Amino acid sequence: IMEAVNFIAENSLETSPTDLPLYNIHEFPETMDYQILRSEEIVLVLHENHPLAAKAITRPGFRYPWLDLSLLKEENFILLYPDQNTGGIARRKIIYRDFSAFWLINELRAASLHTRNSSMSIHLAMDGVGAAFAPESYFHHENQYTGNRALCFSVGHKPALTTTIAAYRKNRYLPQHARDFLEMIREYCREK
Repeated sequence: IMEAVNFIAENSLETSPTDLPLYNIHEFPETMDYQILRSEEIVLVLHENHPLAAKAITRPGFRYPWLDLSLLKEENFILLYPDQNTGGIARRKIIYRDFSAFWLINELRAASLHTRNSSMSIHLAMDGVGAAFAPESYFHHENQYTGNRALCFSVGHKPALTTTIAAYRKNRYLPQHARDFLEMIREYCREK
């Protein structure tokens, strides 16, 4: 088992004996076959007592209370790098598409903190250092094990999704052990 960003996972099929990398994507690979395991929303994470939490509203089509990004003009941001899946989605599908957050584009280079550690970005938001973007499952996992110190919000004009896939070599035989493993993962994803 190896943890890596999506472009390394894709390259592992060509450069190692990897049969079945599982990873999150925001653009579907053209050079591999794949199966979609699940999709989940990228959410905004804030400390549980953040004053803007009271401004969130229920909005049709969103799973979580929705917060207008323009309200966060004075907020510090803890951002993942754009070559990471969540960092790329936060920029391309949330910030760049939400005209009310156009001001934030200029702030991306001067974000309070850039990190490659998703867990750290969530924990810093929990501690009130700033706002972070995270896949909803990452948020719920970290929040559950740290005493539910944060809240998550939907943002943008429509939910920004990340998709988890299992990829394999195009037009190649997928070994039985890999197919069995893939079935176990699909069953797990259905239960969650």
